[in-house]
Amino acid sequence: MGDNVEESFAWVWGSEAADAPGSVELRDNFTSALFHNGISVGCAAVRGPRPLARNMEHFFEVEMRPPFHGKARMVGVGTKFALMETIGYNFQPLIGRDSNSWGVNYDGTIRHNGVEEDYADTGDILESHDPLTVGVLYDAHLGILSFQVNGKQYGVAFTGVPVLIDIYPMACSTSGNSSIKLVRSWSEVASLSCICRAVIRTQLKDISQVNRLPLPNDLKAFLRYEVMDQSRNKPLMVTGRETLV
Repeated sequence: MGDNVEESFAWVWGSEAADAPGSVELRDNFTSALFHNGISVGCAAVRGPRPLARNMEHFFEVEMRPPFHGKARMVGVGTKFALMETIGYNFQPLIGRDSNSWGVNYDGTIRHNGVEEDYADTGDILESHDPLTVGVLYDAHLGILSFQVNGKQYGVAFTGVPVLIDIYPMACSTSGNSSIKLVRSWSEVASLSCICRAVIRTQLKDISQVNRLPLPNDLKAFLRYEVMDQSRNKPLMVTGRETLV
């Protein structure tokens, strides 16, 4: 990879057959995945070449370009058991179809274990025919997954992502000639403040208990995952959902 790629990415999409099936073509130093070059006959996925390290914070951002159509153009995380390709004109999304993956779709819905929920509002973006950028924040210390769409933070999407098994970054698409480009990726050891936050959060049942704590508002925001780490200039991830643990 070139110097700029190495500086911008902690990892890129994996090039081995287990990481990218034949219906996925990797380009631009393995940062861009082209799905179904021609006619799509199902859903295909791509993942990182190695699992995201445990007890660390991970962030990656992808860009999706119009036109947007089909059942899925998704990004998220999954275990090594997550399916990477469907067979026989099966267009069901791969990410979130079972208990092995968690993700967000271009239409703003999130999926896990076959259950789809509304999460982010992407209607205006899709109507504008502008590119869609999705940021993924995974707290591998506490098993919390959050997303942001075109710079807007939508908060915690999933809790309880297993922290004692290997978790990989993933993307998938059902649309012919569609692409998902990795814009950046980084991983950092959880700071002492983030470890303290994780310990505190495991003792609380929901966000309302955070709001009742006798703490300054900036510390409450930190406990609500409205900021990743007070000591670092990293993307904000705002909590908009009620139950976190």
